[in-house]
Amino acid sequence: MRFTFQRPDLGNALAETEKDIERAVSSGMRDAADGLKQDLREDFVAAGLGERLSRTRRGKTFPEVGESAEAAASVWSRAPNIIDSFDRGVVIRSARGLFLAIPTAAAGKSGRSATGSREGITPEGWQRRTGLKLRFVYRRGRPQSWRRSVVVPHCGDDKLS
Repeated sequence: MRFTFQRPDLGNALAETEKDIERAVSSGMRDAADGLKQDLREDFVAAGLGERLSRTRRGKTFPEVGESAEAAASVWSRAPNIIDSFDRGVVIRSARGLFLAIPTAAAGKSGRSATGSREGITPEGWQRRTGLKLRFVYRRGRPQSWRRSVVVPHCGDDKLS
């Protein structure tokens, strides 16, 4: 009786194991980047910063094509200045030092001029459209002008609450 012994090719076995490791690491980095990006987007929405700002998050894995045991990932924002301002808690001011208007759903997206054409919302146009008078709250130490005032709707009484 004759026995034969076959020895497996150790080189091929190690090569297959190395490919499995590369696939696992690359897949893990893609999943980690996507998970972090999704978590950050959900955090932005939950904090009330809105869907639009949350969609500025981007992610990329390296290498972009193929697999590697040394894969890496990066997650960043396309609006880093806005995110930095929220992190530091900066005071939001208008670009030219004039009044700052914060749009709400009640204001609408656009207004109408006196002739009826579409235009951006202005205090005069908003008063004309809604019939509500705006009252200007002057800031101390500033010139008392229309352009440097805070605008609030006039509620009928002269007391601020």
